[in-house]
Amino acid sequence: MSTIGIPRALFYYYNGDKYVRFWQQVGFDVIVSPPTNRKIMEQGLKLSNTEFCVPVKVLCGHVWYLRDKVDYIFIPRILGGELHGRRRYGCPKFMGRIYHPSSQ
Repeated sequence: MSTIGIPRALFYYYNGDKYVRFWQQVGFDVIVSPPTNRKIMEQGLKLSNTEFCVPVKVLCGHVWYLRDKVDYIFIPRILGGELHGRRRYGCPKFMGRIYHPSSQ
């Protein structure tokens, strides 16, 4: 069975349980990265572009954590949505970038 990793960052905190359930129902073993810690943060800072905001740098650290533990990594690309009765949009840099994690 294939394993998919879900970084515990960005939109995970809104929909993480749904992501885990979905991938389990379609037959994947799921690994969620641990809560952000110093090592994940440091790796994210080291591996990411200087223009990225801290949340995206943290995401890079979570991808680094998962890279050797899973077959695939799921990073949802959410453009916007409703939150607390207001229309919200994600970061244009994150939305417009095709994500290619480093092989480091």
